[in-house]
Amino acid sequence: MAELHPGWLIPDLITLDDEYQGRYTLWRNTLETGNATANIPQTTFLSIGDAGFDKGLAMLTTCLDAIPPNGLSASHTLPYLIDWLLFALGHPSTPQCPSEPHGCPGASDRLLKTFELELLLRCPADYFGHLLAVQGYGQSKRSSTRFYPTFPRVARAMATASVATAIYRSQQQPPFHAVDPCIGTGRLCLELSNTCRSLTGWERDPFLLATATVNFLLYAPDFALPIPQLGGDLIVGDALSGLGRSFLYPERIYDQCPVATLPALSPTLRSSKSSQETNHPAGSAQLSLF
Repeated sequence: MAELHPGWLIPDLITLDDEYQGRYTLWRNTLETGNATANIPQTTFLSIGDAGFDKGLAMLTTCLDAIPPNGLSASHTLPYLIDWLLFALGHPSTPQCPSEPHGCPGASDRLLKTFELELLLRCPADYFGHLLAVQGYGQSKRSSTRFYPTFPRVARAMATASVATAIYRSQQQPPFHAVDPCIGTGRLCLELSNTCRSLTGWERDPFLLATATVNFLLYAPDFALPIPQLGGDLIVGDALSGLGRSFLYPERIYDQCPVATLPALSPTLRSSKSSQETNHPAGSAQLSLF
């Protein structure tokens, strides 16, 4: 197996993001300067029938088929791919290359030959949510998880309506802080990433949260790696009970749902006009998806 180091794919991600999205540049500038007033680069997320979606989906399907040797079927291929990508993209939750599934020696080397990051950046979409839906994940009566992904165009409409409502109620303009009590693979949150710079997201299923984190690492770094000044976290837990643990910072334990918990922002993160009118720092107006 090739010797890989945590985050080995990050240089390629940054280069491709500069070409196709520009969101890591925005994330880095905000982290370094504290200035959250720059416009968010807009991303249109694809769905079935859109040009390019079939290519990205075919590439990931080829990756899944390559995990077991000689094209043999094997379970847990998608969870392994998700962990492999978390490691490749340098997420702190996965500091070591994941163990290859039983009966799949050489899986990592085969993924190195089949995975094409550029396709995902050129054709952004929640491919993983689509794959899970096709596989019937969480739809068995015996499953402890329920997973019914929102159709992408419906997710886009819901995000648009939520933002319009937030603007009307708060009399503020984006960026907002989003709160989602059941993020799944992050499909709705991806749509919100066009107007939100921070997210407090809950999910009871650790695998779904890991999958959403990969989506955020690819397309919405503000959500995957929250900027301290803007707040936000991804939490494995139940938003109804408020009991959970941070996926990014495992030592951070929650005993109540931090729906109203937002950071006290520095002056560089404030908009003087909106602060005077609403007594809320710019970027901290809350968009709740309850």
